[in-house]
Amino acid sequence: MAPTCNEIWTGRASCLWNMMLCPIVATIGLLVNSIRIYAIPCATVLCQRCAVGCIWKYFCCCIGWPYEDTEFIGASALGSHENKQTAEQMEAETDWVRAQDLDQFRGKQPKLFEG
Repeated sequence: MAPTCNEIWTGRASCLWNMMLCPIVATIGLLVNSIRIYAIPCATVLCQRCAVGCIWKYFCCCIGWPYEDTEFIGASALGSHENKQTAEQMEAETDWVRAQDLDQFRGKQPKLFEG
């Protein structure tokens, strides 16, 4: 009597059936597991990043992005240093620019680390 699909899939069929169908079942099993373990999570991450990118691009202007701190700005952000310039002198010489506005990053996306 021929075994059921569940018996073949789980390896509970007779030894002869398992040996004959092992190449087919193993190939299908590896394919199914690779899709379940690798392809579906990768597609999920890509969809999430796309959705977050769209939300970030079009809806963040409503919540005050980019954030600007009202307390940590200017001389208070630079602080005073001993035997050097005061914070006010450094502030007069400092040009406050966001990283994405620097010429080095023109056409690139700034990253905290290389790679």
